[in-house]
Amino acid sequence: MYCVRVVIEPVVENGIVKNYGLYAPEWPGCVASGDSIQEAVALMRQALAMHLPAVGRGAIPPYNLLLVLLWSDRGTGHEGPVVWR
Repeated sequence: MYCVRVVIEPVVENGIVKNYGLYAPEWPGCVASGDSIQEAVALMRQALAMHLPAVGRGAIPPYNLLLVLLWSDRGTGHEGPVVWR
């Protein structure tokens, strides 16, 4: 299992969450966005699975990634880390 810290930022427009953006601070350029948290996390797993081998970390299947989501509260009331398997 490979653990990756990921920041999730809800995109809020007129008080309504429109989508979720994710990025991995330790892996610049590795980002994902989705209409739901589940979609964004799935896309982030795929992005990391492609990004890590490209920077010399070797191939890691998406199901072997443990994501620790760190909320960037933008008026949604969410805050704190969440572990996502």
